Amino acid sequence: MKIVRESLNEELLGTIKSPWNASGDLYKNPPTIRRMGQWVRAITNKNGDLYIVDSPDIIHNDIINYLTEIGEISKLVNYWDSPLKEDNPEGIIAWQRKGNTMELYLSESYGMMGQDMENEIPEEWYDEVSLRNTAIGFINEVVPSNGY
Repeated sequence: MKIVRESLNEELLGTIKSPWNASGDLYKNPPTIRRMGQWVRAITNKNGDLYIVDSPDIIHNDIINYLTEIGEISKLVNYWDSPLKEDNPEGIIAWQRKGNTMELYLSESYGMMGQDMENEIPEEWYDEVSLRNTAIGFINEVVPSNGY
C-alpha cells in the first residue's frame, strides 16, 4: 500500500501556549480543517483571512494575543462587541468548529453574551472569507452547544 501525503498550502504561524499550559498550532488560511480537533476556535478579519488553532484547549483570547505579539494584527481589539464598532477596526470575528464538521459557526460566546451577531456582520466579509477558504463552510449562526 502506497501512502500519499497531502500537499498543503497553508501558513503555520507558530505554536500558541495558553496561561494554563495548553498548546496548539496556529494556521493562516488552511485549505482544510479536516485534521483539526473538534470544537476548535478561529478568528477572521474583514479581509477574509482565517486564523485557526488545531486544539480546542486554546481560546479566542489566546489567538488574539498571539497574533498581536507576532504583528499579524495591529493591536488588541474588542472583538466581542459589534465588528462594526471603532474598537474593532480590523473586523475580527470569533468562530468555532461544530464537532468534526467542515463548518465554522459564530462563537458560542456571542450567544452567551446575548449578542445578535447574525445581523451585524457585513455580507462582504462573509464573501471574502468564503472566497479565501473554499473548503470550509462559514455559518452565520452561533454554534450549537458543544457539551462543555
